[in-house]
Amino acid sequence: NTNAGADTADVFVPIAAVYGWVALVKASCQNQVAWNALRELLDDERAPIRMSVQDAFVRMCGQAEQADRLLGQALHWLDEEADDPQFGMVAIISEVFAQKATLARVTDKAALRTFLSRALAAIANAPRSATRWDSYRRLQTALPRGIAACVASAGSTSPLAQTTLAWLKNECSHARGEPERDLLSQALTQLRAPSHGQAAGSIAALGAVLAAGTKPPRDPTRVRPSHGRGKRSRGIR
Repeated sequence: NTNAGADTADVFVPIAAVYGWVALVKASCQNQVAWNALRELLDDERAPIRMSVQDAFVRMCGQAEQADRLLGQALHWLDEEADDPQFGMVAIISEVFAQKATLARVTDKAALRTFLSRALAAIANAPRSATRWDSYRRLQTALPRGIAACVASAGSTSPLAQTTLAWLKNECSHARGEPERDLLSQALTQLRAPSHGQAAGSIAALGAVLAAGTKPPRDPTRVRPSHGRGKRSRGIR
């Protein structure tokens, strides 16, 4: 029921559908009808349905190979709808893969890094009007957790850890817009927590890379009259 209010009993119908479609996907990952139905539910703005989709995906990823299948499908959705904002879908998938239990089941770590890079790109390329959308704000909240969890899950000394840190360094060095830089800064702040097990020096080095790309402050002596913003741009009368 697409018209049922989030606080009415009728909302349980699409919630039940979420778990039903996920069950069909687990039974056959080639069931495109089920994937398409779930893709539509991922855009539902009602909180109970969003929470149900996330919970159903987390449970699904607890089984062998299902985390990689969900990740592959998410990348397929990004390719298929490249011209459309997909903040709601990306936010939920980011939350799913921020869970330690889910990350432990991911074997294709490169695909996970690709997904997170594309999530950052979605923020970087978003129109200014997107800041008014709840789905965009949810992605802003979810993505730093997803990035931090991805890095932490790789450990601190393994070859995978070095590859993952190199990926994050590349993202930090290429981030130019304030929104994506802010998200990366939040991810680094989370990685400084002892629970993530990262060396303080490694995170500090990433912070330095991110800071190096900051635009220099504007030199007020080079602002010509009537070329600034607001009252200060007006000449003295």
